[in-house]
Amino acid sequence: MRVDGRVGAGQAGSGATACRVDLVIGRRDGAVAGNILAVLAAPPPRAVALLVRTPIGDMVRPATTMVNQTPIDGAVMDHYLRGAAQLGVAEAIDGAVASRSIPPNRLQDLTLLVVVALSPDLSLEPVSWPAEERIRQSARMATSHAIQEALEGLSLAGVVAGTARSAFGDAATVTP
Repeated sequence: MRVDGRVGAGQAGSGATACRVDLVIGRRDGAVAGNILAVLAAPPPRAVALLVRTPIGDMVRPATTMVNQTPIDGAVMDHYLRGAAQLGVAEAIDGAVASRSIPPNRLQDLTLLVVVALSPDLSLEPVSWPAEERIRQSARMATSHAIQEALEGLSLAGVVAGTARSAFGDAATVTP
């Protein structure tokens, strides 16, 4: 499986608990990994970059860096990003490994960058368990779709060059 620079996107949920995910899969010894480390070391302004962990604190495998696309404008957005969204991303990755979409024997060879966009309306909502659960589900579904799309064959180089091809060899449609 050639995965360095594979990209995918997913979207799930609605209203204030909607989530969009853009994802890049790379080899840990490839060019994509260097760029992921640069994002982790110096995230964009008003962004948080973190290594995705399970609720008990274990790092998700393959190693995954998560960055928010929606600016962090206070404690509510930060709470949902570091909590429910991170948990949903972790669950989707664990699910891809369990289903063997990401081969378990490749976990040490790969790294992922997951860019999460939560609804800006979320910062207006009070922190609540129902909202956390909907965000977790939205993040899990959006990430699962992004992983599936990435593994089906879109390459980062092809997207940038406008020559992306699907796994079936036809021209891929990429929406910015």
